[in-house]
Amino acid sequence: MFEEDILLLGHRYRRLNDPNETVGIGDLVHFNPPLERDAEWYMFRFDYKYDAMVLVNWIGYEAGLEHAVAQIKKNDMEPNKLCVRLGWIEENWHKKFISESAFAQASFYKFERD
Repeated sequence: MFEEDILLLGHRYRRLNDPNETVGIGDLVHFNPPLERDAEWYMFRFDYKYDAMVLVNWIGYEAGLEHAVAQIKKNDMEPNKLCVRLGWIEENWHKKFISESAFAQASFYKFERD
């Protein structure tokens, strides 16, 4: 698993460790081991048909496919923002977020603008 910031396609993503930091649209989650064959890197995006943030497979054979089961409903997000605290994800991993894997096997990365 990556322990530091990463550079992907010329963009920097900062590794999140503090439970009070927020995860939102455009941020990444890395599952290790992958959820499926190559379902390892996902990006958060807001999907209005679910009124929730969902994960989209970001790289590989199934790139672009939603993992619609993994959702963060708008009413669970920070007030007036499309993001959620990392601590919320840890506390609600199996209850509200995703039934697969474990929080300890995931790494979260925040998109950083230069």
